[in-house]
Amino acid sequence: MIRAFFVCGVLAAAMFSPGCGRKSGGTGSPATDSAKTTIRVAWWGGDNRRNATLEAVKLFEQANPDIAVILEYMERDKYWDNLAGQVAGGTAADVIQCGGNYPGYVAQDALLELEQYTGNLLDVSRFDQDALETGSMNGHLYGVCLGTATLALVYNKSLLEKSGAGLPKDPMTWNELRLYALSIMPHLLPGVYPLVDNSSDQTDYMTYFLRQNNAPLYRGGASQAAVEDFAQWIAFWENLRADQLIPDIETAGSYPETGPESSMLTAGKAVIGLILSNRFGMYQEATTDELDFIQVPDIEKNALWKQPTRYLCVNKKSADPKAAVRFISFFVNNPEVGKMLGADLGISSSQPVREALAANAGGNGKKLYAFYEVAASHTTPMDPSLPDDQEFNNTFKLITQRVAAGQLTVHQGAEQIYRVVQQQLKK
Repeated sequence: MIRAFFVCGVLAAAMFSPGCGRKSGGTGSPATDSAKTTIRVAWWGGDNRRNATLEAVKLFEQANPDIAVILEYMERDKYWDNLAGQVAGGTAADVIQCGGNYPGYVAQDALLELEQYTGNLLDVSRFDQDALETGSMNGHLYGVCLGTATLALVYNKSLLEKSGAGLPKDPMTWNELRLYALSIMPHLLPGVYPLVDNSSDQTDYMTYFLRQNNAPLYRGGASQAAVEDFAQWIAFWENLRADQLIPDIETAGSYPETGPESSMLTAGKAVIGLILSNRFGMYQEATTDELDFIQVPDIEKNALWKQPTRYLCVNKKSADPKAAVRFISFFVNNPEVGKMLGADLGISSSQPVREALAANAGGNGKKLYAFYEVAASHTTPMDPSLPDDQEFNNTFKLITQRVAAGQLTVHQGAEQIYRVVQQQLKK
């Protein structure tokens, strides 16, 4: 029977002894509770995903009666501190949900190499190769992604239709996006802006811009981005601000754009904003207006990438890694699990799962799959994140905010960002 624990702090570490997965008793067939292997699965997610995951684990246990699953759920803001403590103490769960930060756990020798199980316990025969590569380092597979997403522009279709402004063409160049914003501005009510200020809330947007200019932020252990590249990014947004196509810094500060609940897009205060494609459903649910997709600017330059939203990894100290691997294989390959989890974690990298979901998609799902099919055709391999990228993200945001507030010039801001990147490279 599935058991779910909602833990915080170091409580989970105290609840379980090192060694993780374990068998108790053991001879009967079919499996009895005393004969089952028990594995722990550590993860985070929103309420909708929590309920869907519980149902998916029930399905796994029905198909694998010799394995019992203990789910250890935690809110994301507490998850990483708790996981760090568990890894250090040798008490981490058998299956660990990671993000793009999984290389840090590889460096701690905390994750199991999974390629030894491919072809038997871990079925990746119909998995997208580029998605597998994102979970690989130094010739070893450490994580299998639950889904991928891409950067996407979303616009408020209802607001445009009510205002009498024309809908955006798709795709557009950066300059065409600016010209379109200028064209719809006279149609909008006071206090409604053509564009969300996405200059600093997602460094991925700047990363995309840099890749278009053949100046990747981080690739091969180095950065090819120069001061002038950062200056071009900042100047583009400050010119939009000067033309009142994005809000002033005070107004933008009231909408931090951390999700649909804090976005000018869902508040009806802006027409076009940047999101990760897998979050479209959440944004649509947050407003009664109809939203729709367009591609990010200059999509034809093929600078976009598929971004895994979550990885499932196995603790290297798991007492029963085979059971943990079976859990992962089931979760990423079973179409019924895919239907339960939906697209909130991105588009499945398993071809059978993706095809099954796309064939039955309706409404928001149909929009998402249609958008993703085009976006995916313009992707190239994802670059790794800068070392300690969260520190860079926070500092980058502070610097661009100081430029927007008139405390730094565009060039001064670009110089500071460049210096921060060089400092991160030394870590």
